[in-house]
Amino acid sequence: MNVYGTDPFFQVPTSSVSTSVGNVDLPVLYYEASNLTALFRVDPDAVAAKLAGTGLIPGLTLGRKAIVALPFYEYRQTSLGAYNEVGLAVAVVPEGVKLAVGGWLDLYRKIAKRSLGFHIIDLPVTTRLADAAGREIWGYPKFVTDIGFRLAAGEFVGDVQAPGGGEPSLTLSGDLGFGVPAPPLGVGLYSRVGEKDLRTVGGVRGRGGL
Repeated sequence: MNVYGTDPFFQVPTSSVSTSVGNVDLPVLYYEASNLTALFRVDPDAVAAKLAGTGLIPGLTLGRKAIVALPFYEYRQTSLGAYNEVGLAVAVVPEGVKLAVGGWLDLYRKIAKRSLGFHIIDLPVTTRLADAAGREIWGYPKFVTDIGFRLAAGEFVGDVQAPGGGEPSLTLSGDLGFGVPAPPLGVGLYSRVGEKDLRTVGGVRGRGGL
């Protein structure tokens, strides 16, 4: 049962879009979820190679390194149903855009005015509908597999199973350590469907920590 039916935050106009697996109402609404995101400093040449031909360049840097995000999501209640997801995504801006202070201040601008976004390299999910919606509507590189997610008592364990079985293709685990409260940040995503470039934004609310 959806207990958020009268919540003003979710009262937005929707429209139905057809996919190969079924219809999807847009925007997708995420009512209840948990998320952990790890950030990595990566060689900028390796990142640039992944961005070749996209019209995007690294947008978030620390020292001389580019920032790559690895977010794990457990979506317990959404308009697409419950599913898990993991992203490997590069923080980017369009070519020609230069941001001050390594791009970090842009993270705290209102999402509609933000230049900084993320370009997704891989995006495994656990359901066929989430997979079809991501690939067919937004051009995201999704695939279906099992994803583990456990966030409790200051510890995180997550993994992405190889689609064909065998050893997990990715595992992230460890103690969270000391943290401070932090506001949740909306997310902007850059992608391409056919010859059409898309910028998708999502507003969020809830409790966060850094």
